[in-house]
Amino acid sequence: MSVMQAISEVGGVNTLTANTRQVFVLFQKDGVIYVDWFDAQNPASVIAADKFFLQGNAIIYVPPSGVSAWNRVVTQILPILGGASSVTSAAA
Repeated sequence: MSVMQAISEVGGVNTLTANTRQVFVLFQKDGVIYVDWFDAQNPASVIAADKFFLQGNAIIYVPPSGVSAWNRVVTQILPILGGASSVTSAAA
């Protein structure tokens, strides 16, 4: 199965929340871990990825986009800031 077939098999990627300029493929061969990547927004890279066949236990990783990563940071920080605000108000 090619990288593009595998991505298609799982329903593709959400282009609003995924950074499709950096799609990583990780695989192990002879005890060595290899990392390859391609730009899914570049037609030539997509053609090459369609000819790149996955090894057993390969992992395809599509990182979050900047907006998606920012949303994660904000959702983790807001509860902390809200708690700090409550503590400050209670002590004043």
